[in-house]
Amino acid sequence: MTEDIRPTVKSTRLRQNSLSTMDILGVSLGDTAPAMGFFFSFAAIAAAAGVASPLAIIVAAVAVLLKLNSLTEFTKVTPSSGSYISYIGKAFGAIPGVMTAWALSIGYIIAVGYVMVIMGGWTSLILSKYVHISVPWEPITIIFVAFVSFLVYRGVKISARWATVAFAFELLLIIISMVAIVITNSSHINFASFEPSLVSRGISGMGLAFPLAVFLFIGVGNPGAMVEETRNARRSVPRAIYIATIIATVIYVLMAWTTS
Repeated sequence: MTEDIRPTVKSTRLRQNSLSTMDILGVSLGDTAPAMGFFFSFAAIAAAAGVASPLAIIVAAVAVLLKLNSLTEFTKVTPSSGSYISYIGKAFGAIPGVMTAWALSIGYIIAVGYVMVIMGGWTSLILSKYVHISVPWEPITIIFVAFVSFLVYRGVKISARWATVAFAFELLLIIISMVAIVITNSSHINFASFEPSLVSRGISGMGLAFPLAVFLFIGVGNPGAMVEETRNARRSVPRAIYIATIIATVIYVLMAWTTS
């Protein structure tokens, strides 16, 4: 009798049914990062649209929802962890699909590196300003990279939970800030920010603010790449993405109103 000495190959697959609707919702809101998006974008939006900048955010949210409708329909018809890469590849062929994969890969590397550096830099500044401890940003950034890498290694479930917890903390700080602004300026509260006539330069001002406002929602559709790991993905992923977009819109509009 001949002994079978062929090596055993361990199959590594995505962990199916690991994520719930709430997990996907948390990831979507966490990837949107309202505080960071608002910090970097709102000054430019306000410069373009003026005091009525919340209206630009509402218009952008409608456009984003229309775009996400296409994404969610793809997730229903052909669920794939490849997301846009798979959809473009199936629609237009292998070459556009590969080009999309390269573009997204380079974009994600730059974007994630940018976020890690900002986390290190801001943490260094916070420690210096409030705790009076001087720590260079480079080792802090390395620590953040190691921590995120550990979460990725542990699997999608724990990563999704951490994204949800981080967003909850971020939302708490946003709410505290908005309440503080309203209380401090209670004598000046009004709803002029929602009057279309106050949009600077009319349609041209709205047109200039619109793409900047769309930028606020980057990341909200990222869970479209997690359909193979989500329970009842054809229902859960679209629902979570739509709810996340609506929640983000409410947050941004309130932030824009209180700031204005």
